[in-house]
Amino acid sequence: MITRQHLHELSSLRFFAAFAIVVLHFRDYLGVSNESLMTFLVSGQYGVTFFFILSGFILTYNYESWFGNAVTVNQFWRFQQLRFARLYPVYIFALVLNTLFQVSVRGGNGEFVGQEVHYWASWILNAFGLQAWVPGTPYTLIWNTPSWSISAELFFYMCFPLICYWLVKYLASFKRLITFLIVLLVLSSVVYYVVLDQIYIQRSLPSDVSYSIQYFTPLLRLPEFIVGCVAGRLFLMEDEDTKGFKNLLFGSELKRNIVLIVSIIWFFTRIYTTGYADNNNAYWLINNSVKFSILLLPFLGIILALSTGKTFISKFLHLPLLVLLGEASYALYITHWSFVSFYSLGFLPTQYQSPFMAVVFMFLSVAFSVFVYKTIEIPMKTKLRGAKAPPPTIV
Repeated sequence: MITRQHLHELSSLRFFAAFAIVVLHFRDYLGVSNESLMTFLVSGQYGVTFFFILSGFILTYNYESWFGNAVTVNQFWRFQQLRFARLYPVYIFALVLNTLFQVSVRGGNGEFVGQEVHYWASWILNAFGLQAWVPGTPYTLIWNTPSWSISAELFFYMCFPLICYWLVKYLASFKRLITFLIVLLVLSSVVYYVVLDQIYIQRSLPSDVSYSIQYFTPLLRLPEFIVGCVAGRLFLMEDEDTKGFKNLLFGSELKRNIVLIVSIIWFFTRIYTTGYADNNNAYWLINNSVKFSILLLPFLGIILALSTGKTFISKFLHLPLLVLLGEASYALYITHWSFVSFYSLGFLPTQYQSPFMAVVFMFLSVAFSVFVYKTIEIPMKTKLRGAKAPPPTIV
């Protein structure tokens, strides 16, 4: 496999996406009463969308040389081994840690009584990373709420070799790739519209089931990952049309800065213009069917702008501390729910709870993530990957 340049800017940016999700999960304990500020905190949910896009981009950037010409059985399973080594040790550590909190509280209040089979079946599904495929309580969210996205990522990893091969083999030109991107964005929104209409309006499924289908179903979230793969292909392609596109949008620091600023404005404009009339089902369906797809292009713009050269935030994103926090961002994402659980389930006495303590817990989760990254993630990844594993860029 070709070893490519380390993209420090994207590594650092991962920290901010992960921390936005931490803030999202602590939002109710921060004493925020301002509606606009709360809207901003809730927008942390799109950090997962950013992660999905970035995952597709980085995997394509790193592994195109593996799967661009063919998908062999040995390469396929070697790739899965590398991804398993990257994710699973910290994943199972976080699951066990959260299980201690959940069993203590839910078992203590009698929630398990008569439901033992369902809860432990859900635990097994979580252990195997399958929880996102079974919507509703207690399967998707109980044990370690953020882990649903890892369940989706595992599915994306199984699809990636074929996606990468197909993009290289059949979408070799700039025009084909851009046409595919447009079709993908439109089609994903149409599919979302149909699904949302069925689960919320036509069939009126229970709220926990419909919510899980809307937000956690891997097939519905797959387009976000594929958009990242398309971005990776655009970044690597060198034909004349692609070079012209890159030069038009990213050919100078000024152009990259403009793309960054426009993308950021696009993001904030979207999150502050999502209101809808409660009695207008059509508008609600349209608004929610583009919930994720409407942000794919600005996220793609941010990733490509930072990858193609210097921007006004590049020096900041190259700070060693931020790079380290970015490298520990997966550990932060997957373990921070333990701090949420400890804070919210009664382990911290009520008299000690305050917005200040909530902030303290958020930063403790950051410090803990660096510890987990250095003591569990790196050693276990090295051991499970083996001595001959190719060095990844940022994964």
